[in-house]
Amino acid sequence: MNHMSRKNKGSILVVTVFVFLLVNIIAINCSSIVMSNIKYTKYNYEEINLREQCLSKIEVIYSNILKEVEIALDESNDFEDFNLFFISDNSAEFINKINDLSETSLDTKKCNITRINVNSQDYLYYKIESSVSYNKFIKTVVAYVKIKNPFEQSKQVEDTDELQEAKQDQELDEQIEDVDNTLKESNDNITNKEVELNNQVNLGELQSSTQEQIKEDTEKSENEIKNEDNKQNIKPSDLVIIYECKEV
Repeated sequence: MNHMSRKNKGSILVVTVFVFLLVNIIAINCSSIVMSNIKYTKYNYEEINLREQCLSKIEVIYSNILKEVEIALDESNDFEDFNLFFISDNSAEFINKINDLSETSLDTKKCNITRINVNSQDYLYYKIESSVSYNKFIKTVVAYVKIKNPFEQSKQVEDTDELQEAKQDQELDEQIEDVDNTLKESNDNITNKEVELNNQVNLGELQSSTQEQIKEDTEKSENEIKNEDNKQNIKPSDLVIIYECKEV
């Protein structure tokens, strides 16, 4: 009896130890899972938080761009004036203004803003790189912005043609003058009728030149009026477009 009693007690002790070890193993595994979930949750929270901060900085810069575009519309009268407002001094002044985050509660670290050289006459392109770091976490979001020039571009080809035409007119006038001098030297008995005819030709050329000048001035005035009407109907938000945004 005593022998069987000791044997039963030993079995109970073994079972107890086994159960205790099993419970400890389960508890340790559960703790590991809980700790892993906590770390993942914390990482996920930091990831989302940093991404939101990056996007917020880009939104502030976008708002600053709208303000600068509104100023450019007020101060510009044509295509060249509008472009010059942004690209003068290699866009340094414009970039410094839109990169001002001092009036926000965001990370004051400035974004990296660069102008992109794209073969486009109607748009100006910029790249905005927003980065935020916290402890060991770093998040970077890149946005690409384009600014549309609302004015009609002056046609350089037409300007060149006008200069060429003026040069040809000048050469023609010089040739006519040379011919007139030759005729005067070779024929001193020119008739009053021929003199009157020459005067009529010169008068016709003068009238034609005057009409062309009036036409040019009229077209210039019409373009200025058209540009002024466009300025009144355009909103800055119609000209500034974020066409791509991605994490890097």
